[in-house]
Amino acid sequence: MAPAATPTTFETVVGNALLCLDRIDPAYFKTYLTTYFKPPVRTEGDAYWFRPESIGLYGMEVNEIFVSTESSPIDFLGVILNEKLAQARQKIFAATGIRYLPGKNPAVLRSPAGGFLMQYATLKTKLVCVIYRNHP
Repeated sequence: MAPAATPTTFETVVGNALLCLDRIDPAYFKTYLTTYFKPPVRTEGDAYWFRPESIGLYGMEVNEIFVSTESSPIDFLGVILNEKLAQARQKIFAATGIRYLPGKNPAVLRSPAGGFLMQYATLKTKLVCVIYRNHP
């Protein structure tokens, strides 16, 4: 079965979750990503990994998208962007007004809402939102 065309709401649905501005429901995002980008190319590190074709986010090319598995102790959604960290940081700020600032580890930038931005490999950046599940 061929995937559906990329939805026009991609930046709103996925983008808001990546910025930690919306709830992350791994089952929803697994279905959403499978519907629009084919089944995951691999399962690794408690995540399903998807490789979209020709999709952009905040003016940057998305290389991969990942979402936590059902067995993961945390909920997360992330993307690998084909952009260096400094440029990704600038482009996200220009598009959203959200700042990612260094914390204790200057290589990992964090937004006020709790999202993370970090260098991934030499020429790429990882943007991820992590939510810890409430356990009884």
